[in-house]
Amino acid sequence: MSHSQYNIFHSTCLILSCTVEEFRDIYESEAPECTTETFCEDVLTNVIPLHHTALRAVHKQYRLDELLFAMLQFAPHTLGKRYVAVALHIANGKGGDVVLDIAKAWMQNLFVQVLGMLKPGQNSGDATPIYAALSESSQCTDPLMQQLVNREQHRCAITRAFDRRLGVEYRRRGLDQNIPQGVLQLRMKATPILPQPFSLYHDLAASDIEQPDARAVCWDMFSAWTQIDITELSQSMNTPRNFIHMTDSEDELFRQFDIYLDGTVYPHSPNKYALRIPLDGLALSNGAVSGDVEFRTATESGVDPPDPEYIKVHAAFARVLDVSGIKNYFDWLEDQSHDDLFRGDKLDFTTALTSKLSLIARS
Repeated sequence: MSHSQYNIFHSTCLILSCTVEEFRDIYESEAPECTTETFCEDVLTNVIPLHHTALRAVHKQYRLDELLFAMLQFAPHTLGKRYVAVALHIANGKGGDVVLDIAKAWMQNLFVQVLGMLKPGQNSGDATPIYAALSESSQCTDPLMQQLVNREQHRCAITRAFDRRLGVEYRRRGLDQNIPQGVLQLRMKATPILPQPFSLYHDLAASDIEQPDARAVCWDMFSAWTQIDITELSQSMNTPRNFIHMTDSEDELFRQFDIYLDGTVYPHSPNKYALRIPLDGLALSNGAVSGDVEFRTATESGVDPPDPEYIKVHAAFARVLDVSGIKNYFDWLEDQSHDDLFRGDKLDFTTALTSKLSLIARS
């Protein structure tokens, strides 16, 4: 592992009040008592239960003990699981307050931050997400959208609905026979799998900043937990590997982690996934509550399919957010921000939501 990769532990070590070298000594240790399984077992059977009451008392709308369980259970990479286990091992040695501090930091700086980045229409003012310009797929000349259209054949990858704009064009030209029968015709979008602002984080390494801002800390923690390489991600961020063609409705559900794609069901089919909807009573735009999604290979379509690792990371976030209750808490914060906006207490929605989120960091 390169020195630059070690820098991703910097912000975590600030919270743990240890040096990166001290963290690495444990993280890299090959001693029999320092296996990932040993650390995880200790955290799950001793550390989290020991601090269960304090973790639950932080807020009634989310469950930090469940957050820690889920971060271990659903870590998208084995080294991400080791990162969490080692951090909690060190935190426990320093006392219950430090365990609470790292749990709250992961909640605020990782999961809530990513939720905010992918929230429809609520993106960082420092970035202009490419998907903001990628609506109305059949009329869009953007090369990325054209690649997605070709790969998904003018259909939603999730529901198989047909692109409404193309249907209108076919009817205008008297080509009704080209319109698939018996399927919905809806407007399509290019939906990001991982949030666009991460493509800008290569200049925000927390280890280069004495007091790193929330974005730099988020990237540190994101990299450590997912093991996604920032250089590789920056190169593929605005490519078909990080986008899926889907309807407006499914776009919103996917970016809010209300739906995700589970590749574990088909381990021998890298481009086939089972659709998951964590919330009971929620359905897709076509009324379905389950199903399979399979992308054509690059050989079949001439376009790269979505990166399985990116989809795995999205699924991991969806699972943790659901189990911990953080998703419901974020939705509550958003509702409160809308109330403030309508009362005229805030200048705009983004300012209102940012103000609400800052309360978490101080809790």
